This record gives sequence, C-alpha cells and structure tokens, in this order.
Amino acid sequence: LFVLLIVYQWVTRHLERIVEYAQQLDMNHPVPELALIHPMPDDPLRDELDELISALNNMQQQLQDSFANIQRSEFNFRTLVESTNTVPWRLELNSQQFIYIGAQIEGLLGYPAASWKGLDNWAQCIHPDERDTIVNLCLAETASGRGHEMEYRMLHQDGSIVWVRDVVAVHCNREGRPFELSGFFIDITQRARLEQELK
Repeated sequence: LFVLLIVYQWVTRHLERIVEYAQQLDMNHPVPELALIHPMPDDPLRDELDELISALNNMQQQLQDSFANIQRSEFNFRTLVESTNTVPWRLELNSQQFIYIGAQIEGLLGYPAASWKGLDNWAQCIHPDERDTIVNLCLAETASGRGHEMEYRMLHQDGSIVWVRDVVAVHCNREGRPFELSGFFIDITQRARLEQELK
C-alpha cells in the first residue's frame, strides 16, 4: 500500500503539472518545453507520460508556427492593399467605431487614418447633396444583412470632390444579426470625370 501511495502521489503531481502546462499554451507567448523528473525509472507509466508531454510540446510549437504564418500573411496583405488606391476598412456596428482603416485614406481624403474613429467621420465626408441618401441606403441594406455597393461623392479635406465606389460586406452572427461591416473605398474620380466630360 505504501508503494501504491507513492506512485499515486507521483502520478497525480505530474498530471497536475501537465494540466497547468496545457492551460498556458498560447500562440503569442512561448511556453518552455515541459519535462518530467522520473524518480522511479521502472515506473510502468513513464512511457505514456513521456508521450503525452511530447504531444503537448509539439502542439505548442505548431501553434507558434501557425501564428507566425498568420502574421506574415496579414503583413503581406496589408502591404499589397495599402500600395493601391483602394482603402480597406472594418467597422464594429454595436459601437459604430472603425476597427481598422487603411493608411491610404489620408491620400484619398486628406485625413489621417487615426482621425477616423467612427461612422460619423464617414458620414461627414460624404457630399451634402448625397449624404442622407447614401447613409440611409447603407443602414437599410445593413439591417437586412445584404452586402451592397454604392458610388458617391466625398469631400477632400481641401474641399475638392472625390468620387468613390464603396463596396460593403455585412457580417452576421449565428442568429443572423449584423455585427460588423467591412469593405473598400475605391477611388473612381478619374472615371467619373471622364464620364461627365462625355455627356
């Protein structure tokens, strides 16, 4: 019985360490590899515990590798998109705050990306003659959960007119309720000016 008690305590102690280690697995923060001390070399559970530890260590490494790949992909995507005249953006509907807006918005409208806080910033940049129509259209389509595209005039910080094509995707939760918008502002000013000249 004494020997069984020792084995039980040893196994329990190391299982607690394994559980604690598993709870610490994190893609962002590397966790040192877990290793167990075997005071009983002939213990029959030694191989099984070592296999479990090896599997957990491999899982941690795979998580870190996957996260590094995701970061590289995101960086490459942003670099590609931000080198064009297309401005990507994301908006959280509950707070009506921008989660992200591409840095090239400053080149398009003259306002730095950091100044684009929420929906009001977008609405105020729409030409007054079109503001109510565009905002109401976007709200109606969003409430219906439908993606939509709109072409309208926006005002540059210097007062000049910029034509954009706004491509909007509506993201809904499992209950079908919209919770986020994402999309692109595409500069179509040259095309719009050419069309006006041809009329």
